[in-house]
Amino acid sequence: MIAVGTAPAMDAAEMPGVAKASDIFAVRQKLADARDGQISRVVAMVDALPARGAADRLIAPLRPRLAQLRPDRPLQFGRLLFLPFDPVIVVAEDWTPGGPTVPRILLAPVAEAMRLALGELTATIEAMILGRTTADQAIITEAGRLLWPAAARAIAAIHDIPGEWSAHGLPRSMHSATATIAGVLAQAASIQELVARAPAGDPMPAASVLPILERGARHGAGCRAMLQALLLCRLPRPDELLRILALNGTAAAEQAIDAVLGAINRESANTAVLDNVDLNEAGAELTRLAGLLDGLEAGAHRAAAPGGERHSAIAGTRRRLEAACRSRFEAGLAGELMLPMLSLPPDAGSAEIVKLEDTARQLRRIEICGRRLGGQEGYGRMLHATATEVRAMRGNGALTLADRVRMVEILAGPDEALAMLSAGG
Repeated sequence: MIAVGTAPAMDAAEMPGVAKASDIFAVRQKLADARDGQISRVVAMVDALPARGAADRLIAPLRPRLAQLRPDRPLQFGRLLFLPFDPVIVVAEDWTPGGPTVPRILLAPVAEAMRLALGELTATIEAMILGRTTADQAIITEAGRLLWPAAARAIAAIHDIPGEWSAHGLPRSMHSATATIAGVLAQAASIQELVARAPAGDPMPAASVLPILERGARHGAGCRAMLQALLLCRLPRPDELLRILALNGTAAAEQAIDAVLGAINRESANTAVLDNVDLNEAGAELTRLAGLLDGLEAGAHRAAAPGGERHSAIAGTRRRLEAACRSRFEAGLAGELMLPMLSLPPDAGSAEIVKLEDTARQLRRIEICGRRLGGQEGYGRMLHATATEVRAMRGNGALTLADRVRMVEILAGPDEALAMLSAGG
């Protein structure tokens, strides 16, 4: 049972696959002010419906909140099919024919067409993913290797038969998108493998990237642009990838850049988008995005005079991302560093002290990202104010002078720590 605001409780039986538009609208209005836990439970209920129908429209306005909450979702056939496209899926109004994005309205009819076209393989895939969620990366990779190339072939086989797609409710204006989807799906397993290797520190030679793009280009410039955008969105070192691709001056490159900026802006539209991500993950993602924006900005300078439309778009993205960075920094500084430090029991062990020091280092990493993104004011002031509070914790039996000096050094630098040590704490 779920209570949303002052709304009456609902259970799954009251959320059928087909619902009145007025009912959907009323519930959506109440969900707009719902708490995080309520949102997650409603989404889980919709995910569990055998036929989502109009109930799927219930969660459409919640997608920015879902991006913030990042709940594990059931690994259903359609979700697995389109996982490779996640950063470039947009609402129909934002889709352009031939562009490097996928309209969300396309997902259900294409997934249903593939479910029927793949026959026995569909049953095999659904058995593999039964009870699994989007957190099960090993299963996603294993099942994806079977599904994505087979779906690419099936889509290509019926791409030129509009009647086939019409039977699944595909708007005629979107027939052209299926060729791009097929081209990307054919390379999805290769991208998944490339992304899996990258965090391990393996080098990313051009020979690993360029063949993927060249094969995609056979399906058109839109496919190449989408592959570029997906690689930039998913690889941990997009700045390195930009150097390999030298993204400037081509129509596909321009489309890819626009798609990437759009993806970042959708994610950072809510300044609290990083608040439910741990500090280490937030720091890694912010470092990646700051490097990406630096690379895109350098490419824009090479391609056009400063002050143009591309520079303005990148500057706007920086501002939105810096606001999300600052929000995460402030929340972490107060709730994950100072509060636990002030709450330390007198018998706290070294492991708890080390954990606090790690938190401080992670916050400094986020601060560096914030400055790279253009937030020059505020971070230093907040760190120095925190260091001052640490210096004043003389009565905290859990923190020795050496502990406090190390913390001040991490937060405010060696000069501050040396001054504190010289003054005897």
